[in-house]
Amino acid sequence: MPKQFKSNPVLYPSVDFKNLNNKNIQHDTFDKVQTITFKEVATLLKRVKFPKILTQGSDEKEKIFNILTNSNIRFGNKKLITQYKKYWLEKLHYFIKRRKPIQFVILGFPFKVPVVLKTDRLQPDMGELLALNRLYNLAKTVKKIYPPGAIITIFTEGLFGPLVGVKKKTARQYEVLLVYYVYNLGFSKPIKFKHLKYIENL
Repeated sequence: MPKQFKSNPVLYPSVDFKNLNNKNIQHDTFDKVQTITFKEVATLLKRVKFPKILTQGSDEKEKIFNILTNSNIRFGNKKLITQYKKYWLEKLHYFIKRRKPIQFVILGFPFKVPVVLKTDRLQPDMGELLALNRLYNLAKTVKKIYPPGAIITIFTEGLFGPLVGVKKKTARQYEVLLVYYVYNLGFSKPIKFKHLKYIENL
């Protein structure tokens, strides 16, 4: 893997298996099933601290650019972004000049693939909610500097479900629940969802 790329240690922590010959899964070694309410989940998310970021820069676009390149937000080599600083400042200026919310687009949140060593869930779990919570707080941080704020559109990748054995209906249910969670957590103003199939119409 090139030096400028690295796997996310939070999303993809791993330790090599010493032996894969024993395929007998010991379910009784896992913790017993416990239930937590949505209200309790929302309370837990509020306790998650978003990193404090110094907003340095001569104007709004400089400050926002510096937020996005901060080591607490950025993933990967900073130079991969800063070498195109002029380009990104022009993109930010486009929205700021018009006093419109800055539009961000990401791909993600495709569906849940049940893996017996990890989970048998098909619905979004705490990992997804923590990611959405972080995106929401990023949007809030931008809004403190630039009042029109930001819109983060997530293109969900459910259409790839059948390629890995996940039914379209199951993938669609996952997406519907994401929207439900975002709405009920109060994240829906800056976070929007679009199905990847609509990207051709942009």
